[in-house]
Amino acid sequence: RKSEMMVDFDFNHRASKLERDQQKRRDEARKKRLTEERLKKEKQERDEALVAFKHAEQERQQAALLLKELADQQEWILTGGIKFQRLFTFGYIYLAENETDDDKIILPEDCLQELSQQDAFSFGPMTFMLTNTNVPDKLTHCGVLQFNAPTGCIGLTRKVLMCLTGGDDPAQLPSLSIKYVRLPKCSYVKLQPKRNVFFEVGPVKSCLEENLRKHSTVTVGDVLTVWFRGRPYQLTVTAVRPGPGEGERFQGCSLIDADVEVDLDVSEESSEKLMAPTEAPRREQGGTAPTSKDIPAPQLDDQFREELERQLGPEPAAGEDGVVLLKVKLPSGAALLRRFRSDTSLRMLLLFITHAAQLSAGDRELLLRSLPIQLSIRSSFPPTNIRLLHPAHSPGGSVDASSENGLLLGRTLAEAGIKTPQDSIFISVTN
Repeated sequence: RKSEMMVDFDFNHRASKLERDQQKRRDEARKKRLTEERLKKEKQERDEALVAFKHAEQERQQAALLLKELADQQEWILTGGIKFQRLFTFGYIYLAENETDDDKIILPEDCLQELSQQDAFSFGPMTFMLTNTNVPDKLTHCGVLQFNAPTGCIGLTRKVLMCLTGGDDPAQLPSLSIKYVRLPKCSYVKLQPKRNVFFEVGPVKSCLEENLRKHSTVTVGDVLTVWFRGRPYQLTVTAVRPGPGEGERFQGCSLIDADVEVDLDVSEESSEKLMAPTEAPRREQGGTAPTSKDIPAPQLDDQFREELERQLGPEPAAGEDGVVLLKVKLPSGAALLRRFRSDTSLRMLLLFITHAAQLSAGDRELLLRSLPIQLSIRSSFPPTNIRLLHPAHSPGGSVDASSENGLLLGRTLAEAGIKTPQDSIFISVTN
């Protein structure tokens, strides 16, 4: 009996051990299978990531190649393949006196040799782009008068120095970059007089034609000085446009053998008077700062209204190219409806809104006393919101053209996103 029990125990022990061994082998096999599947999946993911990376790298290289080709194409359009660029530093820049005060500079003889070797003269009279490297936004274009400057030096006229620095002292220009460029012929230029007195000049057209005839180029931002009866009158170039087939919008154009249409904008002095209040708010000693309600609404006399209407010109006809129909909803619920050309500036639009003849006295007073006027342009989605600060709330009661608000006011309707044949602008006043 005892031996039978020992045999049964041994049998059960062996069976249990066998089952444990089998379970262990099954677990090891399952673990091995899971490990192989995990490794296989990781390898597949790495392979897919590598393929995606190679594909993305190929796309990046193709995009970089396309960008380079586009840049090369634009550079060729700009320079015609002529590679000429120099840097002149302080001490090597001098004022070249001349009687006409034009935009033709003087370069050293080695520049002539470098340009001649590339056959630059085959493209006609040479023009260059000048950049104030300390203020890259300050640039202008010019022609060349002679190649007899001292080696390593460049001679600039007063007009060129004025455009690059705002003065006529070469010491204000630490360094200067010059690059050969080919400019399209100019067909249109818009000028803005600094002062109202320019309109006292009798033969305005002949004075402007005589001044522009002395120049080789014209650039947006240039300051031109027109002399009449011994008095200088300064005008700023606010827009230029090349002729048909000359390409898209350029910042500068050539005046050589060009038939140019000249347009006069409202003077800076008139713009400030049109938008400025008649009496600045005063802060009494020990009192609180004035609010928008303390600012009296400016009065618009007939002279300013006539000047505004003259600058806006007659309302364009429906269906003309580059014309948009604007509907301006006023705070009172009334609406102004007028067609504008797409190159009209936001400054002129704001002047129209705040000084329109059909504007009620209540609306005009509310608009002109308000803080930033917000134009919400609903012509596209999402809507474009532009906040314009009235000069009455700016330091000194005027707009700095280089400030953010001044740059906004200088933008055209097209640049602000108003391009479709019919746009609705709803104006809201924020306090």
